[in-house]
Amino acid sequence: MKRLAGILLLGTAALLARNPDNYCEITTNALLTQAVKNVPASYTISTANCGPIRFYRLVTGTLPPGLSLSPVPGPTLTISGTPVTPGIYAFSIRAFDSNYNIPSKSFVIKVNDELKIDTPALATATASQSYTDTVRASGGVGPYTFSLATGTLPTGLTLASNGGITGTMSATGSYFRVR
Repeated sequence: MKRLAGILLLGTAALLARNPDNYCEITTNALLTQAVKNVPASYTISTANCGPIRFYRLVTGTLPPGLSLSPVPGPTLTISGTPVTPGIYAFSIRAFDSNYNIPSKSFVIKVNDELKIDTPALATATASQSYTDTVRASGGVGPYTFSLATGTLPTGLTLASNGGITGTMSATGSYFRVR
């Protein structure tokens, strides 16, 4: 009886035949969807052509603070939680199946800061004069799409989805809120 690379050999020989076109692998894209600070996130890591998965392990790097690996073994692994610190986090996951396959793959999760409107105030508009200004945002995951949250724009002005406010105002006195 000999132990060779984690395989117990009994008798005279043990052979593992594998199809090179059908090998056990982690199939999830290496660049996981971006996350946002203080917003719940969930990612699924999947395998293909493996035996029953016994467990997954984080082998290098760190997960974003607030995210953790699901403790339940199975064909997929869930990384979930609420990230609390912006940054770029690189890590590797290894799967262990019942056939002694141990595929691993490196991943990256970028945690962005919370979404915020950066424009403290818009330029003053004057009736019957051309107007142009832009609402700007940062954080979150772009591209951003702007819309009115409350109120209406003054007659003659329009809000584009990119945050641009343009037109010629025909009356004064409207208040609105952009989101």
